[in-house]
Amino acid sequence: MKIRIWFWVFLGCITGQAFAQKKARIDSLKQVLQNNLADTQRVKVYNQLALKHTPPQLSKIEHYTSLAIKLATQIKYPKGIVNAYEHLAYFAKNEANHAKAKNIFDQILTVSDQYQYIQGKISAFIGLGSVEVAQANYPTALQYYTKALKISKAQKLPSYTATVYNNIGILSANQGNYAKALEYYGKSLEIRKKEKSKANVASLYNNMATIHLRQGDYALSLQKHLKALQIRIKSNDQSNISASYNNISLVYVRQGDYEKAIEYQLKSLRLKEELGQKMLIATNYTNIGFVYSKQHQYDKALKYYFKALKIEQKKGDKRRLANCYDNIGEAYLAKKNYEKALGYLNKSLAMCLKLNEKSLASTVLVALGKTHLEQKKYEKAIQFLDRGVTLAKEIGKPATLQDGAETLAKVYKAKGDYKKAYEAHVVFKQMTDSLLNAANTKKITRLAANHEFQLEKDSLKIQQVALKAKFEKEKLTSSFRRNMSIVSLSALGLVLILAFLIYRSRQAQKRANGLLMQQKRALQDQKSALQRQKKELHQQGEELLTMNEELLQNQEEITAQRDDIEEKKSLLDIQHHQLTQSVRAALTIQQAILPATEHIARSFEEHFVVYHPKDVVSGDFYWLGTIDNKKVVGAIDCTGHGVPGAFMSMIGFTLLNDIVNTKKESDPAQILEMLRTRVPKVLKQSKSGDKNGMDAAFVVTEELENGQVELCFAGAKRPLWYVIPGSKTLGIIKGANVSIGFSSNNTRSIASHSMWCDKGTVFYIGSDGFADQNNEQRAKFGSHRLQQLIYKIHLHTMNAQKDILEQALSEHMKNTEQRDDILLLGLKV
Repeated sequence: MKIRIWFWVFLGCITGQAFAQKKARIDSLKQVLQNNLADTQRVKVYNQLALKHTPPQLSKIEHYTSLAIKLATQIKYPKGIVNAYEHLAYFAKNEANHAKAKNIFDQILTVSDQYQYIQGKISAFIGLGSVEVAQANYPTALQYYTKALKISKAQKLPSYTATVYNNIGILSANQGNYAKALEYYGKSLEIRKKEKSKANVASLYNNMATIHLRQGDYALSLQKHLKALQIRIKSNDQSNISASYNNISLVYVRQGDYEKAIEYQLKSLRLKEELGQKMLIATNYTNIGFVYSKQHQYDKALKYYFKALKIEQKKGDKRRLANCYDNIGEAYLAKKNYEKALGYLNKSLAMCLKLNEKSLASTVLVALGKTHLEQKKYEKAIQFLDRGVTLAKEIGKPATLQDGAETLAKVYKAKGDYKKAYEAHVVFKQMTDSLLNAANTKKITRLAANHEFQLEKDSLKIQQVALKAKFEKEKLTSSFRRNMSIVSLSALGLVLILAFLIYRSRQAQKRANGLLMQQKRALQDQKSALQRQKKELHQQGEELLTMNEELLQNQEEITAQRDDIEEKKSLLDIQHHQLTQSVRAALTIQQAILPATEHIARSFEEHFVVYHPKDVVSGDFYWLGTIDNKKVVGAIDCTGHGVPGAFMSMIGFTLLNDIVNTKKESDPAQILEMLRTRVPKVLKQSKSGDKNGMDAAFVVTEELENGQVELCFAGAKRPLWYVIPGSKTLGIIKGANVSIGFSSNNTRSIASHSMWCDKGTVFYIGSDGFADQNNEQRAKFGSHRLQQLIYKIHLHTMNAQKDILEQALSEHMKNTEQRDDILLLGLKV
């Protein structure tokens, strides 16, 4: 706790010092102007002075840029002219004076053409594109960015190329195309890291984190935001530190930690007020209002929403205005003022549709659906909710999809359509589990703790270096003294060893003489003993003749017993041979029913099968089926192994053929529920009390029209492991805590879990045999270790993955026996 308090005190000191430092830099630059400077240097100083002044000091900015433009024009220095105009243009854009900003960027284009200044031309196109983005004119913006990108690549100007990539990413994000946005942010980040441009790297981490937040990956979002914040704190970038606080707050809002969210929003707001960024404060007002809304304090929320609206109306940013209308509408909805709610929400929707703003449109559609539900206008509610849910699915926005599905379930329930209500509730539950799982929450807590620890660790580095230098010096001195001691002790040791050897030689001679005398006496004693033994041997010979006759009789009895044993052994050999032949026949049958490699290859892009029966035949088996364009694949772990397990696998295989191929059931949860019903009946478990059964995992895949693949999973005590392309972690969906077969008083149901993923996603299902296999020390391979290994190798080909897994298993179980059947399937969609 002390570390955290001192950190914020330290940060507060930095904030207070920043303004004094800025004034000192301005005074220093003014002092430089008093010197005899070259004209180009004087232009640069004018531009630096313009850049150092904040928005409230517009007259100062205009004064220094006019001096820079005038002198740069006289000496025909295009870079100086362009830099000065850029300051003015971006200032106008940030103040929402888009017409003025566009005119200035057009002037930059004219100047650049006049002087054939390539960098200026690229800057003009980038600036014009950013103005169009601010007005949500995305097609026009993309045209400008494409022109800039073409020139920067042709002229091999990577810094400009990185800027364009970033701007295209922002444009794509505004349109709801998150995959494309991440692709372009990634391209830009690669260039900026090579350039070691820390400010730009931080900005890109921030942009990527915003996308991850919209996609519902809160842990990854917080990780990227904290990376950005650490860079900005080290470089004392006050304006962007404020932006990072704001963005971190949004992650905590989604996680439901409203106290943390308000804490970070207020930090962001205070910094912006100190920096004089009045037009940027609207973002904080909006977010603070959103937090109060989440806490059901709607009057407070509306107060901040209207503050934000007032600023956004001055700026004229249509996309942000649409967001304000949505926030106000949803607050009135919560207050049950449906007339006002519909008024603001319809305003927002109209603007979203005009701007092609899909992300916000999906949110507004769901809010309109909720409003009509409250008014009991169920058909209208369903229309808006269906549109909102469809759009959220299309752009990959799980939080909105969750909200819409939950509301749809309520509408259908109110109408009495319980089947559709259940279907909608299943989607809602899947999104809830995906967004707020325990692992995600733990990871976010760990990331926050790591961030604070990193700040403390950086402050200790200098002390560590000094201590290390001191230690090395003492180590050298100690080493010299130790070497001298070793030499002295070695010499003394040699003298002592020589003296000891002489002494031991004399003692050995004395012992040898004494030993000879003892041996002489011993020989005399042995001679007497031999004479006595001769008499004893004669007596023993007579006794042996008697024993020999008895042994001959025993030998005849042993021979008869041996013949009987050999006869029984021959009979056992015949029975063993017959049993072995039967088991091998069972193996042939089991291998025949398992899906062939060619069959699996026709259904999936790549695959591998790690399959090791403990005995000749196995209780584990895998199954593959097709219904229309859906692929059904399962991994089943039957009770026992060997022949009993094989019989169970045959029962499972037969039931699956009927359920999937005959009944055409393609929902994995329903497949498992039908198995759960039929297995006890087939085994007559209600009468026999038999406890045989099976654990299983089933995956159904279907290619979608948008090029993605829908993956639906259900498990009975077996999980699904998967890795989506570009993901930093191994995804895990646990199976239901039920078994197929005998289970007393187990009323738990099995649910399906669906997700939409890109092609190239890999997933893994199997039995517990791999993880439970022990080594010589009786330690299991372990599920956690297996998960880590799978994520480490998931980018390899499936054949290579299989080789690595087989080798790891072989090394683990060296010098020990296999304890259970082993099955692991890996498949790529």
